[in-house]
Amino acid sequence: MDYLNSIQCKTEPFAATAGIELFLSQAIRDSIEKLSHSIRLDAGLHVVVGADGSGKTTLLNQLSEKFSADNRIVVLALNNPQFSNRQQFLTTIAGAFKTIKPPSGVDDNKFQEAFNSFFHKQCQQENKTVLLLIDDAHNLPVYCLQALDAFYAHHTDSRRFLQTVIFGKPSIQKKINSIKTLDSRVVFTVTLKPFSFKDSN
Repeated sequence: MDYLNSIQCKTEPFAATAGIELFLSQAIRDSIEKLSHSIRLDAGLHVVVGADGSGKTTLLNQLSEKFSADNRIVVLALNNPQFSNRQQFLTTIAGAFKTIKPPSGVDDNKFQEAFNSFFHKQCQQENKTVLLLIDDAHNLPVYCLQALDAFYAHHTDSRRFLQTVIFGKPSIQKKINSIKTLDSRVVFTVTLKPFSFKDSN
């Protein structure tokens, strides 16, 4: 039997550099498979909730690594995002295509419409899907979640073009639930528990 597989590590523990994820629990490995399958089915919006130490960031990193190898998918990871307004959030997402010239001096509704049209058109033209991974999303202002909801309402193809996985503490669920239409768009939810040494058996 292969040594690394037998201890369920990705690399030799004593040879690993700082920041390398050594061990993936069964819960993380199962979540990677389920989320990957759902993303490839163009499901749209996914939520991962868990307390500190439950493996949310590890799961995000694994998904980012997995899908970065797919040239049809643009991975955009936002770690502990801090946005002062909706327009800044949407400009960041549009930046996945690096061709955005955001209009200035327009209100949020018109900006949202411009983003929806631009993003939809770019995904079609480039035959790309954007995988948006948002870590520490419990810190995300509600207007950012409302912006996602407005994009998904734009066109029936929207969920195919923007695959979103929101990672956060359980409080993120309350924010999502407060936007009824967004709550109904969540197709898959993963609840992670803090890592236990039992997971290493």
